[in-house]
Amino acid sequence: AAPAQARDWGIDEGRVFDFDQGVGGRYSLWSAVGLPVMTGVGGDAFAELLAGAAAMDDHFRETPHGRNLPVLMGLMRIWNRNFLGHATHGLMPYDQRLHLLPAWAQQLEMESNGKSVAATGETLDWATAPVIWGTAGTGCQHSFFQALHQGTDIVPLDILLPLRPTGLSLPGDWQDSHRVLAANALAQAEALAIGNPNSDEPHRHFAGDRPSSVISWQATGPYELGRLLALYEHVTAVSGFLWGVNSFDQWGVELGKVMANRVESVLAGKADADGFSATAADLLARIADDS
Repeated sequence: AAPAQARDWGIDEGRVFDFDQGVGGRYSLWSAVGLPVMTGVGGDAFAELLAGAAAMDDHFRETPHGRNLPVLMGLMRIWNRNFLGHATHGLMPYDQRLHLLPAWAQQLEMESNGKSVAATGETLDWATAPVIWGTAGTGCQHSFFQALHQGTDIVPLDILLPLRPTGLSLPGDWQDSHRVLAANALAQAEALAIGNPNSDEPHRHFAGDRPSSVISWQATGPYELGRLLALYEHVTAVSGFLWGVNSFDQWGVELGKVMANRVESVLAGKADADGFSATAADLLARIADDS
């Protein structure tokens, strides 16, 4: 990120990995920033990851809009957020190894498109990025899925499902286990859509008509993961273009860093608390008294 500084420190030119300053952290996996990942998983696996991402890039660039996954999913973001008024969107991967994917997608979409000002500078009068959240199934079925089925807010979901188990060298019948996992994923999608409107007991009534998309692939590996990550990057770009925001800056993040530096200066006794809110000034005083 600071090649000139690295060279000033005396680091050999051939050991400095440059990347374009316009590449934000959330999009940087495919750049030299991915070197630690390549070191961790090995060159062959990382090459497969890149190949999967490149395949999704090609699909996005070449496929007509009616069959273009990033375009269709981006349009669904707009439909759910701006036409139906749904303020959140859930990602539920039915693969425990993808349990951190919702947190990754949360940063990707909310840092990219959580803007109220257009790329051209005008204040927007429409909603932009929904709150992105989620966790791995099936555990979530026994916690917040109650609210998804019967709560007062409708939450569109992406249900992510590998169709086959990956050949892990673990004991037990993984075909049977994965069949149960797949059954739960598909059952949730069906229950959200169809519900159970015919129950005579009000508390057992499920209205249905709650949107979800099942995104599936054969088995989870580096290639498939690369496709999945690139898919959500392109979905983010498509929805950002349609909202009219710049999906590649993050001034809200920068403001927090600047404010943290000011707070740190106050706590270090290098500045006073002038200009802070009464609440912040009170908390700063309490911290100073306890230190």
